[in-house]
Amino acid sequence: MSCDGRARTQVPSGAMYRWTRFVFSLVSFLLFACGSGPAPLDAAIADAGTDALVIPDAGGDPLAIACVAPVHGDMVLGSAGDPIHFVAALGDPAAITSVRIEGEAVTPDAFGLVSRDLVAREGIQSVEVAITLEDGTERTELCSFAVAPRYADASEPLDGTVLVQLGDEAIRGEGGTSPDATSLSDVVRTAASTSVAARGIAIGLPAGPQTPPSCEPECSSAYVTRITYTGSRIVGDAMLSSTTGDGGRIVINGVVPRIELDVAIDAMVAFEVPVSGTGTVSIVDVMVYAELEITEVGGELALVTVRSDLLGGGVTASLTGIADEMNRLEAEFATEQEVERGDALSIRAELAGGLADAVSTLLDEVVGGATPEGPSTRVLPAIASGASAPIEIETVVRASEVSPELLVLRVATRYDAPGRGGGGGAPTRTSRGAPIFALASALPVETETPAAIAVSGAVLSQALHAHWLAGGLEGVVAPDMVVAPDMVVAPDMVVAPDMVVAPDMIRFTSALPVIAQLGAAGALSIATSFEATFAGPAPYGTSTTVRVAAIADARLTGTGADPTIVVDRLSELRVSVPAGASESDRRTLRSYAAILAHHVATFSTGDAMPALPFVGLVVPEAITIDGASVATGFAAGTRLSVADADVSLVGSQFVIAGDLVATTP
Repeated sequence: MSCDGRARTQVPSGAMYRWTRFVFSLVSFLLFACGSGPAPLDAAIADAGTDALVIPDAGGDPLAIACVAPVHGDMVLGSAGDPIHFVAALGDPAAITSVRIEGEAVTPDAFGLVSRDLVAREGIQSVEVAITLEDGTERTELCSFAVAPRYADASEPLDGTVLVQLGDEAIRGEGGTSPDATSLSDVVRTAASTSVAARGIAIGLPAGPQTPPSCEPECSSAYVTRITYTGSRIVGDAMLSSTTGDGGRIVINGVVPRIELDVAIDAMVAFEVPVSGTGTVSIVDVMVYAELEITEVGGELALVTVRSDLLGGGVTASLTGIADEMNRLEAEFATEQEVERGDALSIRAELAGGLADAVSTLLDEVVGGATPEGPSTRVLPAIASGASAPIEIETVVRASEVSPELLVLRVATRYDAPGRGGGGGAPTRTSRGAPIFALASALPVETETPAAIAVSGAVLSQALHAHWLAGGLEGVVAPDMVVAPDMVVAPDMVVAPDMVVAPDMIRFTSALPVIAQLGAAGALSIATSFEATFAGPAPYGTSTTVRVAAIADARLTGTGADPTIVVDRLSELRVSVPAGASESDRRTLRSYAAILAHHVATFSTGDAMPALPFVGLVVPEAITIDGASVATGFAAGTRLSVADADVSLVGSQFVIAGDLVATTP
């Protein structure tokens, strides 16, 4: 070839496709040598690299059309508006009179390549290549590929896709207006009440020697100069209860029959005689009162004792080690006086055996238990009759944000196919990841309800990608399993499924996952691209293969964590036309393709879609206090979650907002 583009050597048409990497490298070399320089690499080609382009061997078939760059089923890294230099290869350019890419006439080069500069759109983009042979035979092919600014590795959790938001009413209030509403304070109060009843209380004693305030200038004949508390005991069964106080505080009160304190004292008796001794101080009929509050400490929720007192009760002291009886009695009197001055000596009632810490641990477990540990497997139906597609789902709490009025948990999600990479049940596809559009992280919700959960639209992409990766869009489909409404609305046509001749058998395959995108105004679009090989009565024959690309407009209905996505219409439908098909055959193929596209969109976002991960907080059945397991009063598997309400599409995320309720399996 010379630099004016005219071929000096004829190449047999049957050899066109056999010139793979060498041919394309030669073309690149000639372009560079002729001084034009390499063309700017677009989103599709730059992503793979020019050397990676491989032209398939079509054996000189004049009807052959191959997608070269991007290849059919490619996942292109790019954004809407990016340039894409599309390249296709023809089987025998000499037998072709015209070629059109997206309706625009193009001319094959000497190597049977045709190209056109296009503009990328995010989601699934399909390019139609149409050829007309010398005998008038027409043939079209669809080259479909995904375009996304980011792809999420299916083996790694994607951060921030779910957000759990609890307001002040769900933390310290009543959790909402419904009869079943609850709050974190209610949970802790129940756990604290159960635990206190089981473990009683402990007495908080000041550490080290305590020096009472000076009694000068009016000291009594006996007074304590220093007292050290070395131990405490509760004698008898405490009668305690737990209630909810103002501002959601947890109030514990009751009566303790007797408290004994071990003491060591230094005292002054008869105004001038110093004495020392050890002994026991007894306090009877003690009123116990404590107030605890859930609050933010160091960026985390914690249970804090805001008030704790021992009230009332008669005090007696019994000391040993003092020789003089008078001195002993006066020392006992002085000790009793100082103990009665409890405020000065900081004697306080505390929750049993570090219960405050234990209940704070309960909070940690509730917050940290927002997700199950490790992945869980869900067996979803595949599009093939009687087949299944197992996927793994994992949710992980990545971070928590606490303010005085708000608790926010940020959760990562992972959707993958088990056994990926080989072995039994391995998926039939490999992939660069789930396509992610716009912001993957869920955003805080503006709501007046006590609790809310937001789920990013990226979760839909993860779930649909995992289902496809697990082989969920492969296999033989029985026509009677294809579900469609009474009417399928598509561009320039309304299809009544009962009026369309159906094939006897469909072999289904998809080079791309179904891609669902949430629009800024709550719109939901579902893009599909698949290949179907039909067998049956005319126009299907023994084997007729078409490629289909469609976009369905959908909406959300239903309640709870498993809403229903309803497909209203197909806003785009593209179908490749087999060579030699009559106009009537084309209409039948296009009509059945519309029915099948509607079914794929509905099936993928319905039966094959796991429930959205509206994460709940798991309440432990027991907590550990002083090394012993103590029941919290909640049944195993109890979860705190948002009450069933209508799921809405707000911006580019799913939102459920309502009361906080406790549910059991």
